[in-house]
Amino acid sequence: MERFLVGFMPLSVSVLHQFLKAPPTSLKAFIGLFLWKWRLMWIGLTLLQLGLVEIFALRKGGSEE
Repeated sequence: MERFLVGFMPLSVSVLHQFLKAPPTSLKAFIGLFLWKWRLMWIGLTLLQLGLVEIFALRKGGSEE
């Protein structure tokens, strides 16, 4: 849960900064931007987690071929 919050904070700050810098023409555009960044962050966290699992599996079991 802590990793989730640490990943979420920069995202929300980034979206807020982008909104203040150049407000979208509609709330729908803002929500779309937020969801797109959320999706990218979620994919990044998933890939990072899978990578860490692979590293620990290789370190723990050695080469299992």
